[in-house]
Amino acid sequence: MLLKRGMIGPDIGTLVDDLIKVGFAPNSGPGNNFNADVEKAVRAFQSTHIGPNLIPLVIDGKVGPLTRFALDVALGKLPTPSVPSQTLPNVNAKPAASSQAGWNALQTAKQELATLFRRPGCEKVAPAGQFGAGGRVPVTCLS
Repeated sequence: MLLKRGMIGPDIGTLVDDLIKVGFAPNSGPGNNFNADVEKAVRAFQSTHIGPNLIPLVIDGKVGPLTRFALDVALGKLPTPSVPSQTLPNVNAKPAASSQAGWNALQTAKQELATLFRRPGCEKVAPAGQFGAGGRVPVTCLS
């Protein structure tokens, strides 16, 4: 069931109690009225949580199945979704022939960017151990 501003009842009371438990207490305190304060608390919760698909929640102030899922995870009622392990593609390996045009465009773009960043003044020294052995990181210099 979709819970939204203007609704009143025990489901709203449960929602408000859950928001309080996970640190997003509405300014109006406990109650069964989905008012502006509850909507603001829901939006704050949505802005810091993800759904079961590992995508950030839509910040609309309404509580549907994805926001309810995130609340249940935050309450410890459901396990935290895990990121599936995947083998990352080799970005330097040449792809199959069907992707040849895209590969060529990518190589051209990489060369153009490298040329822009090699100009004097387009690098700065980074703290030791960051950005590889060279310790240099490109800064904005694309004019």
